[in-house]
Amino acid sequence: MKNSTRLALLALFLLQPAPFILAQGSLTPPGAPAPTMKTLDQVEPRIPITTLPTIISTGGSYYLTKSFAQNFVAPQDAIIILADNVTVDFCGYTIQQTGTAPAIAGVRISPFTFGFSLRNAVLRNGTIAGFATFGILAQGGRNCLLENLHVTQCVGGIFFQASGVAGAVGNTFRRCRFTDNAGGSGILLLSGAANIGNTIECCESLNNSTGFAISAAGNLIIGCRASGNTGNNYTIAIGNRGGVIVLPATNAAQINGSSGGAGTGTSDPFANLSY
Repeated sequence: MKNSTRLALLALFLLQPAPFILAQGSLTPPGAPAPTMKTLDQVEPRIPITTLPTIISTGGSYYLTKSFAQNFVAPQDAIIILADNVTVDFCGYTIQQTGTAPAIAGVRISPFTFGFSLRNAVLRNGTIAGFATFGILAQGGRNCLLENLHVTQCVGGIFFQASGVAGAVGNTFRRCRFTDNAGGSGILLLSGAANIGNTIECCESLNNSTGFAISAAGNLIIGCRASGNTGNNYTIAIGNRGGVIVLPATNAAQINGSSGGAGTGTSDPFANLSY
């Protein structure tokens, strides 16, 4: 009786459909594995500057890969920017002129066609040294930003002027240092009614010919330091503004603060240090 029962149960079990029997996938490999690493352009989506001199004629973000100390000869400046919307990050490196060629700039910002503005250039984070003209020279620069730069031992530091009727407008110079530029100013904004709306903020100008020279009206200088310049620490034309929190009235007369301090010439009423 027991055996017949066991056989009946076994037969019943064998007649049931097998549970959880699933079709298997193809054993053929799908193909070579896709790359998982990022490309160099994805890791560093900027354009390296590996040799100088160079001309930048296309907008984009550029960066120095090393310091450059070499003899730049006419007519080639170290870096020439001919396009709008160019950013150059020095990445802490230095561009140094080792020769004595005249009229060579460290960086020249110049419109491709005279009489037009070149817009939105950005220069930051480095040193320019030894050039027989200004470290940075711009014609018709508009809405440019120069920050965290040190210009030293050039004829002058930074020079912004008009390009024909296109003025130097809306540019910002922030946290820059100018030292031992014996032939010119730390920053010079040339005269002209179109050179307006520029801001010089938290900059230092030490041991140059002139500290800060603002020849045009309608600009702002704020929180800057000038010391030891052989001419005036500040030469600020009529009609500019300065201050820390609020803007006082525009100055009614020329301001000249000599390297001897406020005791010589008209004292600087703005929020700057002059001693």
